[in-house]
Amino acid sequence: MSKRKTTLIVQFQKAENNLDELFAFENSLAQGIEQSRSGILDGNDIGNTTYNIYVFPKSGRLGPCMENIKMWLKAKKLLEKTIIVRVTPSGKAIVDFPEGYEGEFDYGI
Repeated sequence: MSKRKTTLIVQFQKAENNLDELFAFENSLAQGIEQSRSGILDGNDIGNTTYNIYVFPKSGRLGPCMENIKMWLKAKKLLEKTIIVRVTPSGKAIVDFPEGYEGEFDYGI
């Protein structure tokens, strides 16, 4: 039986973003995370309203993985259009970015 891992979800609203740009961003993020050795990008899902990218931080690398994601988002001018959620091994979804987020997280799928 495999142990559940912490997962990071990088979420964009589809209506506010070009899907081709999001696919290109996902590819560059995958390379950046791999080069930093902070995690593994596991893919995406596209729902009715959202585009979610799933990242598994490597053990003990949650902070560096989160910072790497934010760096790539900022470089591509996407940081302000993003929610970053940490899903704990127990399944609890916690919005880590933006700080002070008061909405309720919805997978949008």
